[in-house]
Amino acid sequence: MGIKKVNKRDKMLPGNNRQIYSDAYEVRKLKCAATQMVQDLREQMVSQRFEDLKKGSNGNLSSQQGGEGGTRLAPTSTVISIAEHHPNAPLTSPGPPHLKS
Repeated sequence: MGIKKVNKRDKMLPGNNRQIYSDAYEVRKLKCAATQMVQDLREQMVSQRFEDLKKGSNGNLSSQQGGEGGTRLAPTSTVISIAEHHPNAPLTSPGPPHLKS
């Protein structure tokens, strides 16, 4: 009366196995889409900040015209260097990882 060895594949139903792989694929797809959205938003925020700083240097920014609650702006070179050297803030998005060649 020995112990019967059970194969893992025998335990899983074929339909259930397909569903697991399908769910995992959907999760990967959603994760890639979310990553792309975050990268696009970050790029948009950096470019908007850069435009605001360019306007601020000409004195066209409302916060520097004595408006309510004026904000102190960093020099343009500081923002550019942070955007260029920060590993999580690329100025150009490379795209989803599974599409890289």
